[in-house]
Amino acid sequence: MTADEIKKLRYSQKIVQCWYNLEAKFIPQKAWESDLLTLWRERITFILFFLAVVLGPFALIPSLILSYNEGLWGVFILDSAAYLITLVVFFSKKFSLKHKTWIIFFIFYLLGVLLLFMLGFQGAGYIWLFGASLIVGAMLGLKAAGIALLMNFLSLVSIGIYIAVGSPEWAFNIKNIIEKWVVMIANFMLINTLITLLVAVMLDSLKNALTREENAAIELKKKREELMAIFAASPDPLLVYDSLGNVQYLNDAFTATFGWILNEVKGRKISFIPEGQQKISDKDCLTGPDKIKDTAVRFETKRQTKDGKVLDVSLSAAPIKGNKGEKIGIVANIKDITKSKKIAIQLQQSQKMESIGTLAGGIAHDFNNILFPIVGYTEMLLEDIPEDSPFRESLNQIYTSALRARSLVKQILSFSRQESSELILMKMQPIVKESLKLIRSTIPTTIDIKLDINPDCGVIKADPTQIHQIVMNLATNAYHAMEEIGGELKVSLKEVELGEYDIITPDMAPGIYACLTVADTGKGMDKTLTDKIFDPFFTTKEKGKGTGMGLSVVHGIVTAMGGAIQVYSEPGEGTQFHVYLPVEKSLFEEQVTTSKAQIQGGIEQILLVDDEQAILKMEKRMLERLGYQVTSRTSSLEALEAFRASPDRFDLVITDMAMPNMSGDGLSVELTKIRPGISILLCTGFSENMSDKRAASLGIKGFLFKPIVMKDLAQKIREVLE
Repeated sequence: MTADEIKKLRYSQKIVQCWYNLEAKFIPQKAWESDLLTLWRERITFILFFLAVVLGPFALIPSLILSYNEGLWGVFILDSAAYLITLVVFFSKKFSLKHKTWIIFFIFYLLGVLLLFMLGFQGAGYIWLFGASLIVGAMLGLKAAGIALLMNFLSLVSIGIYIAVGSPEWAFNIKNIIEKWVVMIANFMLINTLITLLVAVMLDSLKNALTREENAAIELKKKREELMAIFAASPDPLLVYDSLGNVQYLNDAFTATFGWILNEVKGRKISFIPEGQQKISDKDCLTGPDKIKDTAVRFETKRQTKDGKVLDVSLSAAPIKGNKGEKIGIVANIKDITKSKKIAIQLQQSQKMESIGTLAGGIAHDFNNILFPIVGYTEMLLEDIPEDSPFRESLNQIYTSALRARSLVKQILSFSRQESSELILMKMQPIVKESLKLIRSTIPTTIDIKLDINPDCGVIKADPTQIHQIVMNLATNAYHAMEEIGGELKVSLKEVELGEYDIITPDMAPGIYACLTVADTGKGMDKTLTDKIFDPFFTTKEKGKGTGMGLSVVHGIVTAMGGAIQVYSEPGEGTQFHVYLPVEKSLFEEQVTTSKAQIQGGIEQILLVDDEQAILKMEKRMLERLGYQVTSRTSSLEALEAFRASPDRFDLVITDMAMPNMSGDGLSVELTKIRPGISILLCTGFSENMSDKRAASLGIKGFLFKPIVMKDLAQKIREVLE
């Protein structure tokens, strides 16, 4: 562009700007805020007045000359009055569009009528009349146009009458003036009516169209605002893409979850698909003119935040279509399911452990019934044979193996939460230290043990034996992980506060927890192993070093106490176990230990009830060996009849729990009805529904868990009887 062209362009821009400034000064503010047709009419009116003010003096000069030459001063006075009125209206802001229009109309109308009266065909009066009706029709509509046309017609008819009656001077020189005037009226009114009404109808139609468009725009704006409000209020992150995958809109929830704000990414692609997830997204929801799906899709994938954190998300996407049905973009709902997915996995694991626990409890019950005769008969044989018998070593091995089997069943019952345990308020510090002293003798010096025990850690409600079991199992596992290469075993205990978003399992409650951490610098594990380590009988140890029950037992104990256990491990980086147990607010109660009692017999009468013939026979022999007089029954109904026949004969009833027809607790209720206060000892393979409180309510003085060794049976009998 040349310098002259640039100069002309700037000059024309200045002129346009001056005109806009002039319009802004004289056109009312409400006109600019109104509809387009009203604004257009205001601007037309302004242009008319502006041109009349600017060009008016040029029209007054020939009018003055004509009036002077012809002596028609009325024409000049009329023109001058019209100009003055125009000036007043132009510079005044008090007149509305309607008032201005009628003022223009009457100026034009009066000019036209007077010119026609004074000059007839020789003047331009009919042009002013034509303009008057046209302006009113355009500015005010059909009704005003009709009034103006009627006034024009009446004015022309009146002038015709004046011609016929008054015979003005200009009419003398025209032959057939009346006929010519009638023809002029007919032609003028025809053209005047057609054009005026056409303009009025067109502008009314335009007004209706603009009104409909304005209403549609208002409705569209309302819907857009509603949609934007829904977007803004949605708790889930929302994204709107165009057809090329460029971001057009995102809501506050997206910013809160992923970190990006709209100004950062609007109009461009956002890179938040982690490595390895692109194919999943491409398969289900691609952006691009030919790739957008026709219907809504939903799938689970991963997305990463602005700071690089990877989240599990549920992505729902639907196409956005244009007026012709073409796909112009996508709206996507990206719900963060990281936490819910974690809870679902935990719940699935919990349900798996619960079902395995139920199965383990049933197996343990039957296994105890098998072990009981083995333990009992072996004990009696060891008492009967001499010390130098060649069979003693074999019997010792049988007895030791049976006790190991009993210990294994005890672990199974701990895992399945069916083992009875006495919970007391206690501090963990002494038990942790004692357990590590015991294990120190079995750990090689290549493994260094470090303690970080906080003395201020509060009390918990637990079974001391179970806490000992937790420490021993975790420490033993850590030792085995470092056995070959050595390392460091670190055990720490401290209080931690877990909030609503810190709890590890859904069953935990926010609060203060004692956190026991057992960490090693051993081999470590990958995620495949850490997902399985709490499963019963799963072990990575070589044969003879573990049963695979240790960690499952720990898991069962911790979960039953309302706590949780977490494991962190990486191959070659060692392993950390964190055990969280709820801290109690109650005062600390010292653990009471009972002294070991010597085996003691008696001479009382005992009614013995068990549906297992082998157990019944073995128990009878064991009790008789202790000096008691025993009446045995394999049926609870038979035992009830025997007791009913001579209720005062028996000093003690020993009954099994799980029996056909009538269970041990049901039998106990019936026995106490016959003889209140009768001493009853209940034996069971597991404490599914039995506790000290419930046993006392049924009249049961005590209960033992199978398999029972002789000294425990003898001691419990004396406790119940005495």
